[in-house]
Amino acid sequence: MLSRGDRDAGTIVLLSVDRGSNASLWERMPSLDGPRLFTVTREQDAEKPTEFSEYVSRRAAQDNDLWIVEIDLPNAAEFIESRVNRVDS
Repeated sequence: MLSRGDRDAGTIVLLSVDRGSNASLWERMPSLDGPRLFTVTREQDAEKPTEFSEYVSRRAAQDNDLWIVEIDLPNAAEFIESRVNRVDS
């Protein structure tokens, strides 16, 4: 857990990395068919790696209710799509 927000009203974002690099920030966004799904809103630029961490720090400073949960997986996109964004029929 990188940042803890309000227990009842906080916004959750996922910060995915693969062995500590290739970071992506996932936020719940509205979709066309109704449910709010986690979608990549920012990716780390290999040429400018500090810009990503600075953005995440600014985002946390702007929102005291922000939860930032870091997951380190080889294929975070597949995990999020199949496990986190799964909408039961």
